[in-house]
Amino acid sequence: MSSEINYREATADDAAGVATVHVLSWHKSFKGIVPDSFLQKLTIENRTKAFSERFTDSFYKMYVAETSDGRVVGFADVGDPRHDIGPYDAELYAIYILHELQGKGIGARLFARVKEFLIAQHKNSMYLMALEVSPYRSFYEKMGGRVVGKKQIRLEGIDFGAVIYGWEGLGG
Repeated sequence: MSSEINYREATADDAAGVATVHVLSWHKSFKGIVPDSFLQKLTIENRTKAFSERFTDSFYKMYVAETSDGRVVGFADVGDPRHDIGPYDAELYAIYILHELQGKGIGARLFARVKEFLIAQHKNSMYLMALEVSPYRSFYEKMGGRVVGKKQIRLEGIDFGAVIYGWEGLGG
């Protein structure tokens, strides 16, 4: 299937497609895990606006996976660290694939694109923060991430444990 998928750098015009993947992924993967009120506030409209604004950041890059008819089915984005985690050059903000296309190598291809971008920018490390209850932790570990810390994240007044994955030595 991944041979029918095109990978490219995203633009602000992709914000709505990316927001759709993001919201559908959260609703499918975290229903019954995080509060319903959080998921109800996670709308395509709100996420489209948030993603559109990120493209103005000086160090920000997003890659999308799309079908031959131009439908965005996955994305990964990276930029400046938003947390005081340690000596990491960048933060992998997100990597999401529509549920029905997971397990086909799309995430690994997007992850590779992010890595290539960081290496080209002379960045040598990155981290990602994931909920401890995330069903995707094995993916991050398969991509070489190792747990480098833990943190608490509050969603709708409820504290959730988060795991911080780190990747060092990206260029070598």
